[in-house]
Amino acid sequence: MERIADRLMAAMRAANTTYVELADRTGISKSALQRYATGETEKIPLDRLESIADALNVSAAHLLGWDENNPPAQVDEGIWKTICADSAKLRLVTWIATLDQDTFRRMEKILDAAFDV
Repeated sequence: MERIADRLMAAMRAANTTYVELADRTGISKSALQRYATGETEKIPLDRLESIADALNVSAAHLLGWDENNPPAQVDEGIWKTICADSAKLRLVTWIATLDQDTFRRMEKILDAAFDV
């Protein structure tokens, strides 16, 4: 299975971009970019993921390995196609995917309270 690091390296190669150039375009340090691209750091904050994706002319969903035909695990195909059709929904799902487990659980409690579940 391809990792975010693999897709990031492939996107950098396709854009013929170095770590230094990407750092200049994103404001993210060269060393952080190297940690992301080598897989040393697997969780990339959404704002950084989007900045990297924009600089490489790909989507954050692409770097996560998602596309209309390749949804995240546990997502219904019909729902996924609806999400892909709306950039705001796709951005929200991408953000949720970058949350650590504790933050995800806190957000889940907030949503449950908001919708009185």
